[in-house]
Amino acid sequence: MRPISTDLPTKPKNIEILPALPSFSSSGRTAPKWMVRNTYAHPIAGRLLAEVLHYEFSIVWVDQASGLPLRARPDLICPGERGKVRVVDFKTTRAVDLTDFQRDTAKFGYHRQAAWYTEAVELFGYDIEAFLFVSVNKTPAHEVYVHRLSPDALQLGREENDLARLELARRLAEDDWSNPAAAEIHELDLPQWAYPPLEIKAKGQTISV
Repeated sequence: MRPISTDLPTKPKNIEILPALPSFSSSGRTAPKWMVRNTYAHPIAGRLLAEVLHYEFSIVWVDQASGLPLRARPDLICPGERGKVRVVDFKTTRAVDLTDFQRDTAKFGYHRQAAWYTEAVELFGYDIEAFLFVSVNKTPAHEVYVHRLSPDALQLGREENDLARLELARRLAEDDWSNPAAAEIHELDLPQWAYPPLEIKAKGQTISV
């Protein structure tokens, strides 16, 4: 991996850097020691931590389309290939496999967070090679995985962020916080698993479906 300069690039006039105090857990809680040890011992996650250029700093800017003041605070910015950088975010999780973490990424909007952070880092003057999630399992044996978010997921996150900002700007301007769906009656049913299984008798046998 080719190292790149740790000097900050010249920032645009509408970008501001705010200092941050490093901490492994941004929530202030102490992470279990094996989660920390396994992260530093991981061949990829440990190298990212060892080669970090910038650690938990805030970037503040004004969105051109919506006029909203925005802020991002990436966990790590690390050197990548050919002078580019990798933006890294740490996630504690109970996901047991890649499918579970994919589901969490969609459910909790991690792709939107990644798009938000990459936009901020690009505005600050860096070319981005990849956005990486480092997932650390909360349960023993506290396994650590590194995930590269796909370009398609990042693009979807950008599009959803753009729409959300415009909608927020509109609501702020019009002081409109209504929800049209709240004025309707919605049909409510139980999930299918809450009902007893349907039994079908065929050829002397009872089959539950």
